[in-house]
Amino acid sequence: MNKNLKNMISASINDDKDSFKASFEAEINDRISSEIAKKHIEVSQNIMKDDVDEAFSKKAKSNKYTFKSSGDVKKFIKAVQKTGLKKTNLKVSGNSVVVKDLDDGDMGEVIYFMAKDMNAESVDFENQKSINNLLERLDGDAKNLLVNGIIDNEDVYRDVLELAKELSNDIN
Repeated sequence: MNKNLKNMISASINDDKDSFKASFEAEINDRISSEIAKKHIEVSQNIMKDDVDEAFSKKAKSNKYTFKSSGDVKKFIKAVQKTGLKKTNLKVSGNSVVVKDLDDGDMGEVIYFMAKDMNAESVDFENQKSINNLLERLDGDAKNLLVNGIIDNEDVYRDVLELAKELSNDIN
C-alpha cells in the first residue's frame, strides 16, 4: 500500500478531515501524473516509429510497398516508370511491389513519397528489424539523436545500420 493511501486510512481513523483531503488530493495527482506519463511515452514511441519507418524507406536500396488494390499497384508502377525507373527494378506480387537495386537515394525518397501519397505501407524488413532492436536498447534522447542522424546523413545511416546488424547477429 502506498504512502498516500496509508495516510488516508490513518486520517480517516483519527477523524482528521484536512489530512484526509490532502492525502486524497496527493493520491489523485499521483495517479493522473502516472497516466499522463504513460500516454506521453506511448505517443512518443508512435512518433518515433513513424520517423524511423520514414528514415528506413528513404535510405533503403530495396523497399516493399503494399497497396490496398491491384489498381493502385498498376497506377504506382506507371507513375514510377515515368520517373525513369526500369521494369527490372520492380517485382510485383499481388498487391505488393518491391522496388529494388536503387543506387540513388533521392530516387528512393521520391518513390517512397509517391507510395505514401497512394496510402501504401512501406517495409524494409531486415534493416528495420535490426535498427528497431538497437533502438529498444536506447533511452529517449539517444533514440532521437539516432533517428535524426539517420534522416539527415547517409553515412550515419550506413554506420548505424552496420552496428545494428552486428548487434542483431550477436543476439541471434
